[in-house]
Amino acid sequence: MLHLVIEVLWFLIFLCIIVGVGWLVVWVLGQLGIPVPPMVLKIVLLVVALLCLIYFLTLLAGGGGISFPALR
Repeated sequence: MLHLVIEVLWFLIFLCIIVGVGWLVVWVLGQLGIPVPPMVLKIVLLVVALLCLIYFLTLLAGGGGISFPALR
C-alpha cells in the first residue's frame, strides 16, 4: 500500500513539472511577442491531460510509473 502512495506522490510531482514546463513555454512565447492561438493552447492542454491520464492508469494497473532506482 505504501508503494502505491509513493507512486501517486511521484505522479503529482510529474504532473506539476509537466504543467509548469507547458506554462513556461506559453509564457516565453507571449513575452517574445509570438501570439499563441487559443486552439493551440487547447490542443497542448489535451495532450498534457492525455499523457497524465495514461501515466496514472498505468500506475493503477500495476505497471509502475517512473522509477528512480538511485533514490530508492
